[in-house]
Amino acid sequence: NIENFDYFIVVGGLNSSNTRKLIDIVINSGKNGKHIERWSEDLWKDLSKYDSIAVVSGTSTPSEVVDSVVENIEKRCKENGNSFNINYS
Repeated sequence: NIENFDYFIVVGGLNSSNTRKLIDIVINSGKNGKHIERWSEDLWKDLSKYDSIAVVSGTSTPSEVVDSVVENIEKRCKENGNSFNINYS
């Protein structure tokens, strides 16, 4: 449910229409989010101010790319003493 999250990371190709539709849904629902192709350390600056973050991806986004994003979020949370809860669906 989109209401359960403060921030959305949409992972996928910048030219993917499916992924662009996902970020449009996020923005049109009044939520904050960012469309990325892969993890970037600069992303952590955006994430650190939110309590609940959703990571979603386009259908053609390789699972390894999504896993890398989730693993980096988990790593930064542990390093900074932040709590985290990761659910895959």
